[in-house]
Amino acid sequence: MNSDFTKGKVTPARPFGGVLPQQGRVQLDGDFNEQTEILRRYIIAHPEAQDTAEGISRGWLPQTGTPVNPAGVAAALEGLVAQGVLAKETQPDGQTRYRRRRPP
Repeated sequence: MNSDFTKGKVTPARPFGGVLPQQGRVQLDGDFNEQTEILRRYIIAHPEAQDTAEGISRGWLPQTGTPVNPAGVAAALEGLVAQGVLAKETQPDGQTRYRRRRPP
């Protein structure tokens, strides 16, 4: 296999890049940070958006043709909750949804 993927940086001109994992390569903190920044920019651009972690994996992240790591998305979402960017709400049906935190 002659492929060595790199990720494009998120910039204002290209707000939703992608992170392509490579088989056999350890995921680096830069990959995680990039995914978190993509989610942060998405919620700023779409302030009314809300969804479950699974829905966010399918809809908020760029579709690169490579499966998204659910644990990585969950960690990124929890990090954004801890930073006060997202609110985490458990619905009566037991599903957890994430949305932009509204100012008090």
